[in-house]
Amino acid sequence: VAGMTSTHMPGDSFAVGTTEVTYTTMDIHGNEISASFLVTVIDDQLPTIIGMPASMTLGTEVGLCSSSVSWVAPESGDNCGVATLTSTHQPGEVFLEGATEVTYTLTDIHGNSTSESFTITVEDLESPLILDTPADIALANDAGSCGAVASWIDATASDNCGIDTLTSSHASGDIFEVGTTEVTITALDIHGNSSTSSYSVIITDNEDPTISSMPADMALTAEGDHCDAVVSWVAPTSSDNCEVAGMTSTHLPGDIFTVGTTEVTYTTTDIHGNETSASVFITVTDDEAPMISGLPADFSVSTEAGLCSAAASWSEPTISDNCEVAGSTSTSASGDTFSLGTTEVTYSVTDIHGNESTDSFLVTVTDDEYPVILGIPADISISSDLGLCGASVSWVSATTTDNCSVQNLEETHLPGDYFPVGTTPVTYASTDASGNRTLGSFNVTVIDTEDPQISGLPTGIEVSNDTGNCGAAVTWPAPSASDNCDTVQLDLDHVSGEVFPVGISTVIATATDQYGNSSQSSFEVVVNDNESPQIFGTPANISLTNDSGQCGAIASWTAPSAADNCGSVSIQVSHDSGDQFPVGQTTVLILATDLYGNTTTSVFNVLVEDTENPQVIGTPSSMTLSNDPGQCGAVATWAAPSSTDNCSGHSISLSHQSGDSFPVGTTQVQVTAKDAAGNASSTTFDVTVLDEENPTLEPSADITEGATAASCNSVITVPAPATADNCQVASVTNDQNGTSDASGVYELGTTIVTWTVTDIHGNEASASQSITVTVDETDCNANGLPDVCEIGSGTALDCNTNGIPDECEVDCNGNGTPDDCDIASGGSLDTNNNGTPDECEQQFNRGDANATGTVDVTDPIYILQYVIGTGPAPSCMDAGDCNDDESLDLSDAIYLLQHLFMASAPPPAPYGNCGIDPDGQSIGCDSFSICP
Repeated sequence: VAGMTSTHMPGDSFAVGTTEVTYTTMDIHGNEISASFLVTVIDDQLPTIIGMPASMTLGTEVGLCSSSVSWVAPESGDNCGVATLTSTHQPGEVFLEGATEVTYTLTDIHGNSTSESFTITVEDLESPLILDTPADIALANDAGSCGAVASWIDATASDNCGIDTLTSSHASGDIFEVGTTEVTITALDIHGNSSTSSYSVIITDNEDPTISSMPADMALTAEGDHCDAVVSWVAPTSSDNCEVAGMTSTHLPGDIFTVGTTEVTYTTTDIHGNETSASVFITVTDDEAPMISGLPADFSVSTEAGLCSAAASWSEPTISDNCEVAGSTSTSASGDTFSLGTTEVTYSVTDIHGNESTDSFLVTVTDDEYPVILGIPADISISSDLGLCGASVSWVSATTTDNCSVQNLEETHLPGDYFPVGTTPVTYASTDASGNRTLGSFNVTVIDTEDPQISGLPTGIEVSNDTGNCGAAVTWPAPSASDNCDTVQLDLDHVSGEVFPVGISTVIATATDQYGNSSQSSFEVVVNDNESPQIFGTPANISLTNDSGQCGAIASWTAPSAADNCGSVSIQVSHDSGDQFPVGQTTVLILATDLYGNTTTSVFNVLVEDTENPQVIGTPSSMTLSNDPGQCGAVATWAAPSSTDNCSGHSISLSHQSGDSFPVGTTQVQVTAKDAAGNASSTTFDVTVLDEENPTLEPSADITEGATAASCNSVITVPAPATADNCQVASVTNDQNGTSDASGVYELGTTIVTWTVTDIHGNEASASQSITVTVDETDCNANGLPDVCEIGSGTALDCNTNGIPDECEVDCNGNGTPDDCDIASGGSLDTNNNGTPDECEQQFNRGDANATGTVDVTDPIYILQYVIGTGPAPSCMDAGDCNDDESLDLSDAIYLLQHLFMASAPPPAPYGNCGIDPDGQSIGCDSFSICP
């Protein structure tokens, strides 16, 4: 024996089902023999339901007698595999009020099953809704009654499940007493929930009480020496529809009434506040006149100082009346001012009822006072008018006044007169109507205050220095002077032709008149130094390279000098010889300035070049990394290198940055330092990335296909699996044919296909999928062969190619051919196209619902009795479908009655004789005894 092999070894794990174990032995000459046995594994372990919901209780949804209930569906588990998980209800279904049991049943692929349940209880917690509750009702009392009848439309009620009772504390049409009565409506649903609503019935007593036997109006005269009278009468009475609360009166019989008309008002009020008033008028009259006593005798007074009148006083007379004085008047009052002459003073008095009396006396006023001059101006001192030796003088004229009147006012001068320089008196005289005369005066003094005037003086002279000198000779025309009164003298402190130094000089002119008035005027002579200084010995431009390690260089030169026409010159240089100059070009400025700000500039350049290279510091070491997950590369980081240089402004750049992603392989990173002058130096390091990530493989979903009928196997196209790799996939193969395409012929049962994917760097991964070939195992004739295979092999006929052997199809006439093939071949008629041969359909007469052979009034009665549930169903429902709308209802009875009694259209065919329904649609016709 050379060796022996086996498909399985003792201790191997076997899947549920039957597995053949085969042993093969071979001798040293190649002869072999095989033997086998079967290993059967049975699955008898029940599957488990995981996460079964707990029982739950919830309220109905608003407006519904049910509730939509959701829950998290449980999960399933089994040692082999779950076939189905079914439930009597699904999450989100609507559950009616009450308790419902929800049962989940789990079946595994080997027929083992488990069931678990939970209970959903839906409670009706919603109160019924009362609809159309009447609004509050407000009514007035019925006439003559202390109440009213109230009517309304009764409220209704609705509920999500159903109303049990609806009651009210009062009924429409009840009599309600005056006041507010609350009417309460109570609704109770079939589950005991209740709600109430209420409204008020308000009855208002709008009926006023009445007053009877009211006295008539009356008139009488006041009693002697009195301003009133006593009046009596018989009091009235009152009544009301409800009840009188009380009656009041503004006056009572036997009261005293004053002169005049008095309204006596009676007011009666009922218990609800309604009131009625009635009045009688009582008039008392007065005809007695008032009295004046103690009137003064005639008298005289003198005018008061400054006035053409005088205040006169006297003792007031006394007035009286039997009732009351309404008022008294006087043409003048004691203490009034009286004008010159005689005035009559008259008193008048009236009582409150219009009776009047009058009396009078005389007051005489005399005058002896002199007039007064007012507003005499104070002495006036004024300057002469411009250009004149005198002045026109104005003032506010004096006035005169008298206690009575002025006859005449005189003055020696008038305002606006011209007065010469010096003092002049002005006099006023005033005379009143009585001949009294008063004098007053003031003085006017005119003073010469006008300064003499200078003319012809230059406004100002500006000249440049004479060349080479620090000054200049200046000339101008001679000026003149004038004055308002007399001659004037003119003097200057400089003469035309003098030499003036550089700068500003003032020339002053002075004029003086005979009264000592003087004036001055001046002008400026400006001599400008317009001559610039000169610079000597400006250095030539200088070029240097930077000092080692420095960003610049020291430059030296001979200092320049300067000179000017007006004296010393200051010289400034922007840089000193021996200063250090930065890399680049620097301009050195030389500035010379004289005493008067004239300047001269000169420049030269110092150029320093940077020839020193920068240096790289801290170049990273080379590094090796694994790829980042899912990437064909990796992010590499390092401490940033830096640079140094003799000058600022140097920078460092890298061909790649820390944090960049590097591809699988080796990448060289270059580091370069560069300064502002363009000098540069470089270093490098390597970044190596290794691909250590396997590719991914996801086969398509497991495939289940039906077998080809004739062969009972199947040619299956297997989709290529989905593959991916962080870099790139190199190849995909399967263990069925070693290629990337597993499509081909698969036998009945399940085949496991294993796929392998390899990436471009040698990493690989595997995954499997199952391919199952099935066949419809329906065996309608129970001969042990599936119908589909029997038809495919030709051992069974299928005339309509619907996958069902003809022997299993409907054959209503028993001729051995299925009905649809019989109709298709013309062997049977199907005039109404309903798929049933005409000879197999029950004939009937439409309208003859009771199958008596006659269509008459008994037929719609028969239909009505069936529809309302008091009679049997017709043996042929189609006969009762009079309007052929495929339903048997009240409209069929109406249709037939209209035909029988109103001559409307007859029922559709078949009508009047036996036949089948032309439209082929039936609601049922088990039998119709009078038709074949």
